[in-house]
Amino acid sequence: MVNGVALGWLYIVMALGLTWILSIMGILQLAHGEVYMIGAYVVYYLCSSLGLNVYFSIFVSMVVMAAFGIFLERFLFRARADRDPVLTPIVVSTGLSLIMTSGAVVGFGLYEKKHSPAPVRFRSALRRGSSQG
Repeated sequence: MVNGVALGWLYIVMALGLTWILSIMGILQLAHGEVYMIGAYVVYYLCSSLGLNVYFSIFVSMVVMAAFGIFLERFLFRARADRDPVLTPIVVSTGLSLIMTSGAVVGFGLYEKKHSPAPVRFRSALRRGSSQG
């Protein structure tokens, strides 16, 4: 049930992001999920490789992805908005989606990543829960 609620909230956040981008900036950005994916990989590598705190990694990922979003808006979407205001953002975001997905496959691999074990304070509770049968 917790996973379902968490997934539902993720869908809500992504839908709100798409709606806000379309209503505020007038850009139909179809690579929204790929931007979320890159942000999640930033959190993963900050936690696993650098050993940073999860909450600090999420904050750093938000800052990095905000800068990436500003870059996308300034140099990919607004720079080409004078041509065709409807078709150009769709073509640019579709191409961006393909490039980011392919880049993630090349850079991160096809298989899921393993995360570190639960913190020490939860290990004993997990062990106790599995031994009760």
